[in-house]
Amino acid sequence: MSNQENDEAAEFDPEKLRLINELRFAKARLAALELEILNGRDHAIGQTAELATVRHELATVRHALRQETAAVRQELAAVRSSTTWKIGRCFMLPIRVLRRIGRR
Repeated sequence: MSNQENDEAAEFDPEKLRLINELRFAKARLAALELEILNGRDHAIGQTAELATVRHELATVRHALRQETAAVRQELAAVRSSTTWKIGRCFMLPIRVLRRIGRR
């Protein structure tokens, strides 16, 4: 029905006018709700993309930390296998024993 037909029909029947107004209100509310749904979907898609970015960055950091930890462990193993370390531990053994006895 066109607006002119609606106006003509409403002149004769107030109940039709009320129903026409309710229909207009319902259509406007439907359009608003559809817009909210679209905005919600856009927001969800954006959050998903951001989460993927953060997960990628986290994986990169984890990989770097694993490499750094492996390098530090390798360096520590090299220090502990050195002659200087072993001689130092032998010389410091009596002092370590005395400290442990003194703590008791």
